[in-house]
Amino acid sequence: MPVVRKVVFRTEDSNDYDTIPNFIHTLRTNSMYRYVVEDLMARPGFIKKEYIMREDKSGQSFISQILFEDWNSFNNYMNTEETESIWEFLKISAGQSNITYELTDEEING
Repeated sequence: MPVVRKVVFRTEDSNDYDTIPNFIHTLRTNSMYRYVVEDLMARPGFIKKEYIMREDKSGQSFISQILFEDWNSFNNYMNTEETESIWEFLKISAGQSNITYELTDEEING
C-alpha cells in the first residue's frame, strides 16, 4: 500500500499572506533544492512529490506530500542521515520563520 509523508506549514496569523510564500520561495531557490529533488525522484519506490497552497478562513497553509510505493521504499529513503537532516532543517527553518510544522507518515488507499 502507498505511503505518504505529509508536512503542513501554517502561519499563526490568519491575515499573514507573505510569510509562507516567502519561506517556500527561499527553499525552492536554495542551491541544494534541485539536487534533493533529483535524488528523491531517483529512489526506488518513489511515486510523486506534490504541493498544495491553501487559503481558507483559518489562514494560509502549504502542504507538501511525498508518496512512495510501500513502507520499505519509504523507509529506505527516510532513514538515511542526509534525509533526516533535510527534514530537521525544514522544521528549524519553519520555526525561525514563525511557521508551524506538522509532519505525518501514513499509508493511503490507492
